Amino acid sequence: VIAERVRAVGGMALGSMRDMVKYADLKEDIGKTPKAKQMIVNLLKQYESQILEMREGIIILEEDTCDFGSKKMLEDILEKYEKIAWILRSLSGKQ
Repeated sequence: VIAERVRAVGGMALGSMRDMVKYADLKEDIGKTPKAKQMIVNLLKQYESQILEMREGIIILEEDTCDFGSKKMLEDILEKYEKIAWILRSLSGKQ
């Protein structure tokens, strides 16, 4: 969905796994496999980070552009991520 939107507004979407890894903000857990509850906490941190970035992106789109389609797309994704974060918080005990 994001790649399609990037192309629709005249951008060039990333096309290789190498590029996606290069530009990704998500961090891979390295080393010993964490216990299940720690995996949930780690995943929650990643979702919370992405939520903050999306909120910042929405503000930029709202203030600096007339790209209502991209803003709406980010808002829709944000809503899904917030729900997942809420579920992860409840599973991790961090409410």
